[in-house]
Amino acid sequence: MLRYLKQCTILLWLPFASMASDAPKKTVVDLANLKPLKWQHRIILIQEESMSDSPAITTSALSQLKQAEAAINERHVIWFILTTDGVKSNYSGTITPELKTHLNKIYFSNNQNPTTAVLIGKDGYVKKRTKQLELQTFFDLIDSMPMRQSEISDQIGS
Repeated sequence: MLRYLKQCTILLWLPFASMASDAPKKTVVDLANLKPLKWQHRIILIQEESMSDSPAITTSALSQLKQAEAAINERHVIWFILTTDGVKSNYSGTITPELKTHLNKIYFSNNQNPTTAVLIGKDGYVKKRTKQLELQTFFDLIDSMPMRQSEISDQIGS
């Protein structure tokens, strides 16, 4: 009788086990807007056009971002540099041509103060706008956020 009950328990559990393995996995999607990144990543946007069209400034921003790769990854940051040629990013998926238009329209148009860099939180709201990329300022702000504090606590606890 006990053997029969064990077999029944296993048979009842098997369908649920297969459902667990079929659970949705994080997938990389083609980006036309930032919605797929919400609640997963913080975003840094940098607009080359507002930087006096200076390729040196874009190179500097790109250099800063690449040098801070470990800190960026630790803070779950995806960055985008909007250039005259398109978009540069650390996003691993495909970026659609519509993304640049979308980002310019939402984050850089109708802006009375010239903005070069924008920090967007995991909640999708703009946290800070600056006239130049201030990466350490962005990191300090991110680190002061409750969600980041929770992430840090989780890292320490594990």
